[in-house]
Amino acid sequence: MLRSRHGRCTTIASRTSSHAGNLTWDELVSAAERHSFRGLPLSEISNDSRTIRAGAIFVAHRGRQADGHTFIADALAAGARLVVAERPVRCPVPVSVVPDGRRALSALAANWFGHPARRMHMVGVTGTNGKTTTVHLVASILEAAGLSPCTVGTLGFRRGGHTTALLPWTTPPPVQLHSGLAEQLEAGADACILEVSAQGVSEARVADCSFEVAAITNLTRDHREYYDSAQEYLEAKLGLFRLLETSARPAVAVLNRALPQLDLFRGACGVPVVEYGDGAEVRALAVRPEGLEGTQLVLHLPGRPRGVPLRLHLPGPHNVENALCAAAIGTAMGLHAEEIAAGLQQVHDVPGRLQDVSRGGVRVVVDYAHNPAGLRALLRLLRTSAVGRLVVVMGARGRRDQGKRSLMGGVAASFADLVVLTSDRPAGEDPEEAAAPMRAAIADCGVPVRFVPDRLQALELALDGRVPGDVVVAVGKGEEPWEGDSAEPGWDDVSALRALQAEGGLAEATVQRARLFPRSVGA
Repeated sequence: MLRSRHGRCTTIASRTSSHAGNLTWDELVSAAERHSFRGLPLSEISNDSRTIRAGAIFVAHRGRQADGHTFIADALAAGARLVVAERPVRCPVPVSVVPDGRRALSALAANWFGHPARRMHMVGVTGTNGKTTTVHLVASILEAAGLSPCTVGTLGFRRGGHTTALLPWTTPPPVQLHSGLAEQLEAGADACILEVSAQGVSEARVADCSFEVAAITNLTRDHREYYDSAQEYLEAKLGLFRLLETSARPAVAVLNRALPQLDLFRGACGVPVVEYGDGAEVRALAVRPEGLEGTQLVLHLPGRPRGVPLRLHLPGPHNVENALCAAAIGTAMGLHAEEIAAGLQQVHDVPGRLQDVSRGGVRVVVDYAHNPAGLRALLRLLRTSAVGRLVVVMGARGRRDQGKRSLMGGVAASFADLVVLTSDRPAGEDPEEAAAPMRAAIADCGVPVRFVPDRLQALELALDGRVPGDVVVAVGKGEEPWEGDSAEPGWDDVSALRALQAEGGLAEATVQRARLFPRSVGA
């Protein structure tokens, strides 16, 4: 860690590396805090030589795709004033050599933007599924307690129900993260609930977030394109809880008692723990599902002899679990039972998560489910609600975990009457080839399956001929507005389905897509 338990930066000794002079870690931190070095202004901190501005601190580190040290010359040509590297390099500007460039980038970004995470309540939520919903539930609880929280995750920076900035990452890199937190703080936010991806931990994006609470929803298969094994993925999740011991403030861990790896997480924490689930201190009693309308339950909280009755408007057992996680976070923060219950009951939907975009008697739903466990929980719930046929629209994300594609197909075939396969952020991979394992698994189960490369036309096919009692669900994209291979906002399933169900149908939806994102093809 680059910060001690009390949040102070520790010195990282520089080795001989530059004929322009060495730069100690303390000098570098001081320069980042002042935005100047030896009387010269510094413009930014960056690890991207392609967009760097004159006067920048350039941080070079080894990455999965490339070694940032090979781009130091490009950064210097663009006007970098200081260089941070993981090994000695010869430069015409001062260089600081550090053991871990990613950790250095995180610490420098926090210092550059005035440590905004230390000036607000910080909650980190990790897990394979349920992060976005849990984050929104926690935000509602904090609002009920009189706070003004922001959320950060796949839906961007949000506050008060409105998106203030879109993000192409679940967990932003350190510069974007601390910059955004500083803006939220300036705008009046006093708390932040952050979706923490496994990559966000592995790449030290959250190393200087000073979490007050860290929580995990669940842990199943995902991101095998990034992690070589399930053990590596587990270690990344455990890493968030190991950070709690070095937080600049007292911290609490929130754990799901149903985790098969529960003892490992307990051992990784080193801080007080609040658990939720069956038999835990935070648990649900007298659970009465009401289909897609929600769930009636009694919430049991520590120190409360009688449970708190509430109606959760988010349907399904997986959302009961998300609500318990959020309630445990509220408990860890010392909030009252009434505030926790009020906050949970105020949430009626989460963008792109079991989002109902129906018009008429056919139920049309959008959900972000993009791994086998998430898809199974979703389709099991929808199957029980479909009086007629269940139609699923899905695709295989390009360059992602290829091993889960046939598993996803098998899950879809277990519940659906028809599966329409299509494109889903192809990332340069042929969408039909990417979906081939899904198609084979579905066909092997005898379920009708079609492939339509254009996602908009695939959605139109799924809606065609549906009658009241049928359910159509589009999975994989949610309300995330990222189009094709681009990091620019464009078409999303919610907008597409609303346009398709409006007067004009496919023709009008096609016009809207062209207007919103002219380069869109099969997104």
